[in-house]
Amino acid sequence: SSMKNLESVLPSIEEKIVSSAAVDPTKLIKQVSDIPRMYRRTNRDTPSKPCPYVTSLVQTLTEFRQNQQPYCSQQSMEKWLTGIVESILSQYIVNVTDVLTNVTKMEESLKKL
Repeated sequence: SSMKNLESVLPSIEEKIVSSAAVDPTKLIKQVSDIPRMYRRTNRDTPSKPCPYVTSLVQTLTEFRQNQQPYCSQQSMEKWLTGIVESILSQYIVNVTDVLTNVTKMEESLKKL
């Protein structure tokens, strides 16, 4: 039946919604690599508020929810947002790990000097 045909493509449609909505926020988190440069060899205070990319990321997710909520169920929205956030966080972990690895290498090489 046509209902079963529609239900069979629903997972791939939801996957596209999630991956599409995660593209811009994922680009934003690349800015995490700028953090060491912002504080290296400066006397700046430790950050007391989120970096601008974090604020933008949250705003992007909020806008997605506001724009799409009228067209879907609460259950679908929660599923999509969970997928989007998981996608963003998996890339965030990769980026933060790279930053920490590079900072550690830099500190080790500076100790040798």
